[in-house]
Amino acid sequence: MKRLLTLLILAFFLTGTPIQANAAPELSFDSAEVLQGQTASLNLSLAGGTEDYAGINVTIRLPENITFNTVSKGDLTDSGFTLDYSPDGSRIIVYSTSSTFSGNGILFSLSIKADDDATAGEQDIIFVTDNSGLLNPNALSNSDGSKSVSPTLINGKITILEDVDRDGLPDDWEMEHFGNLDQGADDDFDEDGYTNSEEYENGTDPKTEDYYLRGDLNGDGILDIKDIIVALQVSCGMTPEKVKTEGDVNEDGKIGVDEAIFILWKISGN
Repeated sequence: MKRLLTLLILAFFLTGTPIQANAAPELSFDSAEVLQGQTASLNLSLAGGTEDYAGINVTIRLPENITFNTVSKGDLTDSGFTLDYSPDGSRIIVYSTSSTFSGNGILFSLSIKADDDATAGEQDIIFVTDNSGLLNPNALSNSDGSKSVSPTLINGKITILEDVDRDGLPDDWEMEHFGNLDQGADDDFDEDGYTNSEEYENGTDPKTEDYYLRGDLNGDGILDIKDIIVALQVSCGMTPEKVKTEGDVNEDGKIGVDEAIFILWKISGN
């Protein structure tokens, strides 16, 4: 016994890491923003799982004036994974069977819609922790279904943005940049090839031509290696999923090696 204790103490000092039992897996919702009258997705993720699981059973409560649409599988669930749900007023019971999953990542995405009269501000997406008539609420099943594993639960947040004119742009953002609500999501006030919606998503000024985004070939508002890949794909005759032609750096009407060189030069700090 003394020898075993000595070995454990030695292992602690050699590794610098305390020896401890495996922590409980963690189920957590992320945060999202949604305009009044629009939809958004919230991901439920698994972290800290140390074994294979055969299923999941969770009950979720949505805020007032938030409507549930549907649920879709995430990157941890394969084609043989059955995912289902049962709406019950403001509560949704999400459960799965027929396959196993393991690792860390997204289990499913919850599609929700904010009603037109949903109150602007931050709201909670809550795991219901009472039994709610379920045998094993808020649990993971081990790989053979013989026992339930109770995870740590982390609620999510959704921020409802006011959009009185229902044009797909937050009213606060429109007032900040234009001083009125006359602009639409598909308008391009500064005529730089980026719509107001894209300017909002990219965090750019919708009243100033964003020439510094020349070379932004995938339209995400950032010059990086992804844009170089798009340029090289086009130059090789491939057809990328999305090409923002306004990213043409020398305005020759073509996307190719010139753009790749320019982007590389810019992201190198020049």
